[in-house]
Amino acid sequence: MSTAEHVGDQGGALTEAAEEHLKGAQAKATHTITKITAEVGKLLTEAQQQAHNTTADAEAQADAMVGAARKEADRLVSEANARVGEIEALHERARRESAESMKSTGYRCDALIKAAEEQLAKAQAKAGELVSEANSQAGKVRIAAVKKAELLLKEAEQKKWALVREAEELKEEAIREARHTVEEGRRELEILMRRREDISAEISRVQDVLEALESFEAPPAGKGNGVKEAPAASAAPSDGEPSEAQPRLHIKAVTAVNATQSDGKSSEGGSSYYEDELRRMAGRLGQLRVERGNPSMRVIEARAKQLFGEKAVLPIATQSAAFNAKYVGPDKLMWLVRTLLSWDEYGEECPPPDHRSDQLFEWRAQWVLVTKLRPPRRRRAPATPAPDSPSG
Repeated sequence: MSTAEHVGDQGGALTEAAEEHLKGAQAKATHTITKITAEVGKLLTEAQQQAHNTTADAEAQADAMVGAARKEADRLVSEANARVGEIEALHERARRESAESMKSTGYRCDALIKAAEEQLAKAQAKAGELVSEANSQAGKVRIAAVKKAELLLKEAEQKKWALVREAEELKEEAIREARHTVEEGRRELEILMRRREDISAEISRVQDVLEALESFEAPPAGKGNGVKEAPAASAAPSDGEPSEAQPRLHIKAVTAVNATQSDGKSSEGGSSYYEDELRRMAGRLGQLRVERGNPSMRVIEARAKQLFGEKAVLPIATQSAAFNAKYVGPDKLMWLVRTLLSWDEYGEECPPPDHRSDQLFEWRAQWVLVTKLRPPRRRRAPATPAPDSPSG
């Protein structure tokens, strides 16, 4: 027998065994299902019986509870009927007590009304007295008010006349102030006119000084034609007031002085003129300082720095030299004059004049004149060698 056949026989045997085992399992399952079904039916029957018994017990208990509830309700109804009688008795008693209270209240209201009427009568009488007293007081107040009004009217009239007098005084004061302002304006105009006259006189005086210098040491005939031309060309205007020709006249006059000095003919007379002009300029500076409130030199120094900056140095030594007829440079002189002119006639601060202002013309002219009159510094003449003696 081959191996395949042997395997086929074993497979058939196994198949038959499996079918038999399956049939046995199915029979066993069928038996188990039948048994379980019988038990379930039995349990269901028992449960139905128990439910029926429970329902009957519940109905019995419910009937007993309903009977007890009916008995309790009857008892409550009987008690309520008894209470209703008590309540009606209480109502009757309350009605009687209310009637008695109303009666006593009526008596009390009548008494109160009577008392109120009596108090009203007393109040009316008191009110009458108060009204009469008020009328009397009102009459007194009216009389006092009339007197007060008359007094106020008198005071108002007095104040009116006082205000009128004050207004008239203010008017008169305003008129006086206006006249004072006009007078001040006139005085300032006169000062300006005198200043113009002083300028004209200063120009004439400068011309006279220059002519005197010319005549003091006149050059020989035929020389210095340019020198003698200056006085003729420097004649002052016929009306005595400075004109547009003043700078040209001044330049020609200075040219004449310069020509005189260039010839080396300065003398003691020229030095005297120079000192006189220095003193004259110092006197004018002192007068200007007094006219502008006479500030101290330290105040002038601080004011110059405030106006013109750190470049405007006016130490006390420089101011002292200018006020004491010592020669100072043009910048120092102009700073000093402009600083003094930065105060008005009342000593109050005001803007200084510009460096090209006409107010500074006479000061520049005088400084130029002083500078031209300033004697030159003497120089030592070089030593002259002795001539050789002739040989023997």
